[in-house]
Amino acid sequence: SDNQLQSLPDSIGSLSELTTLNASENELTCLPDSLNELSKLRDLDLKKNRLRSLSASFGGLKSLMYLDLRGNSLLELPLEWDNSNLRVLKLQNNELTHLPEALFPEPNDSMRTLDLSSNRLVSLHPCLGNCKSLDSLYLENNALFSLPEEIFRDHALLKTLNISGNCLRSLPNSIAELEHLESLQARANTIRDLPSRRLLLFRVAMIDLSYNKISQIPDYLWHMPFLKVFILRGNLITSIALKEHYSPSEIQQLDLDDNRLKSLPQSCRLLANVRTLRLEGNQWERFPAVLTQLPNLSALYMHQYRPLRLSGEEHIFVASVRYADGPQPSLLRRASLGLFAMGAWIGKVVQSIFASCFSCLGGLLHMMRVWS
Repeated sequence: SDNQLQSLPDSIGSLSELTTLNASENELTCLPDSLNELSKLRDLDLKKNRLRSLSASFGGLKSLMYLDLRGNSLLELPLEWDNSNLRVLKLQNNELTHLPEALFPEPNDSMRTLDLSSNRLVSLHPCLGNCKSLDSLYLENNALFSLPEEIFRDHALLKTLNISGNCLRSLPNSIAELEHLESLQARANTIRDLPSRRLLLFRVAMIDLSYNKISQIPDYLWHMPFLKVFILRGNLITSIALKEHYSPSEIQQLDLDDNRLKSLPQSCRLLANVRTLRLEGNQWERFPAVLTQLPNLSALYMHQYRPLRLSGEEHIFVASVRYADGPQPSLLRRASLGLFAMGAWIGKVVQSIFASCFSCLGGLLHMMRVWS
């Protein structure tokens, strides 16, 4: 690898016992037909070359288990391709607009990892659903407007799914069947609604739905048994609700930055395991008193440049606060919320100072105009 090779010799086909070939980070624009004769080749690394297509004979590498074609300029793949033993296929950072049906023959019980990220895919063929043994599927940064329901049916082994950076307006209902999924990333789409069916993602530990157009989160999502990280920033959420009769949420990191929240309901006390909470860029009318009931909260991010009403005439000015020494609930339970609270008279003093500053600035600008 990394030898600035522009081509591979035709004689490479004579290496009949070759099992691993690493020709990555070169200047290859095409591959010799003799490559097809390497019947025992198992690992082939061709990433970061200048390949725009693969010869039809490429499909003859029947023993191939690992294929890395990242960072080329591939426009298409062979229409005929026997990849029955292929376990890992990496195709990210190419220029593919579609995938041949032959890439996913039926049945396909060998492929574990498929990376199609950062291409130009606008659609996926339902035959992708033939890969029943997929462990990881990466589809981020394409131009997908929808996902066929078929591709997620009977995928009992899928653990990682990344569909971020597409044009998806919704998630297929079949995604609810991914019982072994551990990570779901769907950020930066145009998703408005989540599946109508209750998600059976019993093992999911991280869900990222940031920068979509979601306005409401189904209540059961807050109570997923293994969900630790829930990222919802940059949506249109106006309220959240947890079910009182459910067990406390297991979420430890919750990001609700840049939504349209004005308050938090008392049911949010069920977020008892939250350690890091982000609430910046919302429309708070008063400080959410329920935050004082979160015993494990150790980092709160809630910049607020105007005073929030706490109760009666009392106001608070909120800034980002982090407790490096771990949970310190008492800091949020002091009489006036400790470090956060300021009496109304302090609020008025601060407002008066700001008003005086702006008045002086206005006078200075006026004098500058007169002098000019």
